[in-house]
Amino acid sequence: MRNRTRSVVVVAVTFLLTIASAAQASPVAIASPAAPQAALQAAPQAVPQAAPQETPADSSQSPSSSGVDIGDTLVSDIVALGADALLLYGAPARWTTRDWAIAGGATALGLGAMSVDDDVREVALRNQGVDGDAIAETANWFGTWTPALAISGGLYVTGLAFDWPVIRIAGRHVGQSVLYAGLLTTTIKVVAGRQRPLFDGGPFVFDPFTSDDSNHSFISGHATLVFAIASSLSADIDHPAATVGLYGLASITGLSRIYTDRHWASDVILGAAVGTACGYGVSHLHDALDPSGSSLLIVPGVDRLTMIWTF
Repeated sequence: MRNRTRSVVVVAVTFLLTIASAAQASPVAIASPAAPQAALQAAPQAVPQAAPQETPADSSQSPSSSGVDIGDTLVSDIVALGADALLLYGAPARWTTRDWAIAGGATALGLGAMSVDDDVREVALRNQGVDGDAIAETANWFGTWTPALAISGGLYVTGLAFDWPVIRIAGRHVGQSVLYAGLLTTTIKVVAGRQRPLFDGGPFVFDPFTSDDSNHSFISGHATLVFAIASSLSADIDHPAATVGLYGLASITGLSRIYTDRHWASDVILGAAVGTACGYGVSHLHDALDPSGSSLLIVPGVDRLTMIWTF
């Protein structure tokens, strides 16, 4: 337990330092949609005017100069939690042909893997051992809610306390990603009702709409959560080393679920797909919005929040 706690602390500190470096390297805030000029002019009292000599980087780092206090920021982020959920779950309506091709390919890969689920399971069971068990135990833990909330909360509180918007928003993105992905995964588990491999019923035993955990194999919740974290942080940090490390850890967690006989390979593949879609989607949610289409913008002011709806 002590080694596990130490590992979590090291990982959390690494995340903080990495994102802090990214924040200092670039003054641009993450996933902040640009407001239409006409809409902003319609609510000038809610948008603080920057001093002529002040740069965007200075404005984002000083709460007194921006006029936005912690209370305003918290309210704005809470509102974004609900607004972004609607945008993310409604994203398929805005998908391009390329988006549908990617989603279709991932789904086909996961469903196609069902044909080799038994074979993959046999290989995993034959290679079980003491060392593998130790690695799998730690890797499985990284796919639970505890590290997810610790990473999200740690980044968010740090960014909020020290007025580092990039870190705060990265923490918010992680929290949103695991929440949205978790809701989807739970729904799919209950509806599908697929039996876990350890009960030896085979990969095609389903009991839909059941609350019995033994039939909640499809899809892997651990894979969903850890890939949601990895994809969200990877998108916000935007550095090859971080991407390799984060997805590498997520992959080990996914493989550990097969190794411990808790999930079929297809469960892990589709869980990883859902988690990645949610994590990447949240971090780039507003990037994908069409400026000429309909959008909702929350503008925090000195003593109020202004909601600007363009259509």
